[in-house]
Amino acid sequence: MIVCIESCIGGGKGFFLKYLSTYARWAWPEMSHSLVLLDDSATHMTEFSSDRPRWAMLAQLSALLQHAVAQRPPSASASAPSASASAPSASASPSAPSASTSAPSASASSSLVLVEGSLFTDFRCSAKRWRAMGLLAPEEFRIVEDWYEIAVAGGARRDAVVYLDNDVHAHFERVVANSKREQAWISAAHLADMKRDYDATLSRESTPTLFIPCAPNFEDNEPELLAMAETTVDFLKKVHLRRLHGAPEDTRR
Repeated sequence: MIVCIESCIGGGKGFFLKYLSTYARWAWPEMSHSLVLLDDSATHMTEFSSDRPRWAMLAQLSALLQHAVAQRPPSASASAPSASASAPSASASPSAPSASTSAPSASASSSLVLVEGSLFTDFRCSAKRWRAMGLLAPEEFRIVEDWYEIAVAGGARRDAVVYLDNDVHAHFERVVANSKREQAWISAAHLADMKRDYDATLSRESTPTLFIPCAPNFEDNEPELLAMAETTVDFLKKVHLRRLHGAPEDTRR
């Protein structure tokens, strides 16, 4: 089961993902567990921060391709993705793996793959926002869209979504506190736009989705983190059972 932890920049998803992975291994030992964090060094975001128009398309493709690898079902790859999974070179010729739309296999039904973000929000939120900002030229956006469609047609998927719903001010405070060079260009106004994009996109999501209202600085609050992890694993167990038994996926919360 492929689960994407979603939130725009500064949402704390990387921190929560690591905490959730540790908790899930204890609370759900019947499953095999994999954790996939986005490799920032492979997304060209440092270069993008210094010359945004030049690096925008490559940054988008790099993130999208990392997620395409991570979100391939077990039948489309030799093994479940690992935390070190990296994207193919953006210059490589795109080729789609064979699509898989059948019922979950035995290996797929017993594995839990936790992914930081997804190729769906890469495209629907980030790429479309950059196009609206003029960072992606029309022809560059079409290239990103082509790669996105190839990944989806090739079977890249998510079986459940967990959305960390933070106040936009909390996003900005984390960006400032992190002091990452690649995030130095991000303004409060841009974060507000991105937050609206994520809210709108995930509110229309047909995949079983859990919305978690996040307390400010939840990463420093152990009881809050534990409650978030417990709620998430409980939700994922219900989704897992419905997938195994073919029940309608009406588990949106």
